[in-house]
Amino acid sequence: FLMRDPVDRCISQSRMLLKTSVKAVSADSEIEHLSKHYLQDDYAIRTRYDVTIKNIESVFSEHEIYFAFYEELFNQTAIHNLCNYLELS
Repeated sequence: FLMRDPVDRCISQSRMLLKTSVKAVSADSEIEHLSKHYLQDDYAIRTRYDVTIKNIESVFSEHEIYFAFYEELFNQTAIHNLCNYLELS
């Protein structure tokens, strides 16, 4: 299960919503939008990893689970760890 940094995830979602609804968006409007909407369910459901992890652990056994952060995936160590988990050379 690849997670995103929760703050980065909310910022990204806010930017995407603004891009689809407004042509030109200033940095102030991004911050304003995020500050008004980050507590909404559609933000929380994607960043409440405590709930998501508990659900995953209730379905899969420990050896069937691999958790990582997307932002940390792009280095040799992370790729090596993922390949080891997947039993890939």
